[in-house]
Amino acid sequence: MNRMAVLMVAIMIVGWCCCMAAAEPMTVGTAEWRPWQIMENGHLSGITPKILREISKRTGLAMEIQWLPQKRLMIAFETGTIDMEPTVNPVWRECHRDISVYTQPFYVTGDVFLVRRESGIRGSSVKEFYGMKLGCGLGYYYPEGFQEAFENGDIHREDNPVAEKNLVKLSLKRIDGIIVDKVQVRYIMKRVGLNPDDFATAYAFKPSELSMRLHKNRKDLLPVINAALAGMLADGTIDRIVDSYVR
Repeated sequence: MNRMAVLMVAIMIVGWCCCMAAAEPMTVGTAEWRPWQIMENGHLSGITPKILREISKRTGLAMEIQWLPQKRLMIAFETGTIDMEPTVNPVWRECHRDISVYTQPFYVTGDVFLVRRESGIRGSSVKEFYGMKLGCGLGYYYPEGFQEAFENGDIHREDNPVAEKNLVKLSLKRIDGIIVDKVQVRYIMKRVGLNPDDFATAYAFKPSELSMRLHKNRKDLLPVINAALAGMLADGTIDRIVDSYVR
């Protein structure tokens, strides 16, 4: 099905579901993850809030967006205090498999193990990085053997809730590398004025499809949200939003 056909189907489904959506306000909880979610001076901005506002505009679905620290966010979803967590991959929330339902993916990204180019660090498996010191996102889970290596002490993990600080520490040679989302690192380099040519990817994680995660109690809203996302993908809205933060 071509983009125009997808867009027309999405418009029809959204129109059919709008009345239901307008009567079903939902609480959305999200943690900081720049540039997807940016918390500054008590104001939440970034790629995700823009996508959510566009979904709300297209569907009539009222959303109350809350910023929460990562651990509180997980607890709030588990207890049903929030209805939706945006911009996640199901693998990251395996512990909540029984209470989670997911929209169609709306973007593909992926983490990279970033190093200073001059270091020459490269590898194809986690064991090749044993003994190193890595900057990571506070509370984040890393697959492909890295989480186990952190827990076993094979790789030293330094968590920081502010990704810019990890990148600055790497540029100052205080750590060996950082694990960071590839969209996020483009945004940070643009923001702090670092030269991308000074850094290299030592290891690339498998791509991650990003979706919206709904509590199973709100699974009835999946059709209307999926229809809105399909329309936004077809008309290029999501790509334009992401590009505005990284180009």
